[in-house]
Amino acid sequence: MYATYLGGSRSDIIRTITIDSSGGAYVTGSTTSPDFPVSPAANQRSPGSGFIARISRDGSTLLASTYVSGEPWNLVLDAAGSVYAAGVARTAAFTTTAGAFQITPKGGMDAFALKMDGGLSTVVYSTLLGGSLDDYASALAVDSQGNAYVGGFTASKIGGSVERPFPVTTGAYVGPGGGGAFVSEISPDGSKLIFAAILGDGFSHGIVLDSSKNIYIGGGTNGGPSSTPGASLGSGSFAAKLSTDGAHLIYETQLPGYPSVISQLYSVNLIEGDHFLVWDSTMQQVPTTVDSSHPCTTEGTMASYMLELNSSGSDRIYGTYLPNVIAVTAAGVWSVSQDPTKLLDWMPLHGFGRQRMTCVSSAATFYSGPIAAGEFVAIFGIDIGPDQPAFLQLDQNGKVGTSRAAGAEYSGDTHVAGFLSHRQ
Repeated sequence: MYATYLGGSRSDIIRTITIDSSGGAYVTGSTTSPDFPVSPAANQRSPGSGFIARISRDGSTLLASTYVSGEPWNLVLDAAGSVYAAGVARTAAFTTTAGAFQITPKGGMDAFALKMDGGLSTVVYSTLLGGSLDDYASALAVDSQGNAYVGGFTASKIGGSVERPFPVTTGAYVGPGGGGAFVSEISPDGSKLIFAAILGDGFSHGIVLDSSKNIYIGGGTNGGPSSTPGASLGSGSFAAKLSTDGAHLIYETQLPGYPSVISQLYSVNLIEGDHFLVWDSTMQQVPTTVDSSHPCTTEGTMASYMLELNSSGSDRIYGTYLPNVIAVTAAGVWSVSQDPTKLLDWMPLHGFGRQRMTCVSSAATFYSGPIAAGEFVAIFGIDIGPDQPAFLQLDQNGKVGTSRAAGAEYSGDTHVAGFLSHRQ
């Protein structure tokens, strides 16, 4: 529909894109260009390390654009069309507003949050958030009252020898270690820190709120313990639920993820009620489910995946790998199309609708790839067998049975019945 460059004579990076009610696109990111295109009424026309821009629905017009003195890593809009951004301020040149919660830097890098009008000409508030060590913000959500929920990482731990620790509020939850992933709520005018909590090892990358303002967080971790007994589904990422006042960690579940603190949980969505959808990438095996569209992947390769968690965070309701994924929403998944006549494909979150085999994998690991003669394999598919999987059974002679599951059709030694492990 359109494709356009946006930038100046040096390096420009878009980190977030979101769509307004008219179909226009707001984008934000970092820039080193002294000539990045800014609009005449821009709030900041002098070069800064970041930018926010608004592009028309058809991509033909840069409706508004401004420099930002920090680097915005996330951006959201509220119902009134106001723009909220959060990121990292690396220098003392970051511009705050009078009356904001924190107007001066405390460390080498501080997280920041700001609110602007939709025309990008007026800053409602701009505040720093941090301690004497490095802090940054990468997660952002806004409720119907205009409260901003900001998450990220803090090295400014509570306690110990830190001169100016991260500003955790009285009664807020503080996890093991006193540093790492943080979640905070900032008042609509930016003057008050309603709460600031620290989950512990890792960093917050995605935040979403339910109708009761309970807070769901996704992020990366170095693989610390889960707070929910038996809830570990992997390591490298986490999903957590925090009470609306930030005082109680309701659950935290370890998820598969890239084993590094720089890993990112790319997407967090609320499906319905307490069902929590997360998306990440990993080299680990992912616990996929019976109705998965892509239940297996090749061992040793980085693969994106999606999990929908139950209301307690203790297990997944749905799990699938996501080949060539571009974006995930609560309704479905966009991915790069393998059809040369199309750019993208869309598939619903559930109900893929047609009978088909999805993959053949090792019956032991569920990794797909070349199959050896005599190997036990698992056939995954949609509507190819009974609702209850058929498992290997021995016949009266003590040999592997070649008949299983009423209604299943097979030829020779090839079995197709749910998740039946079989000999080829």
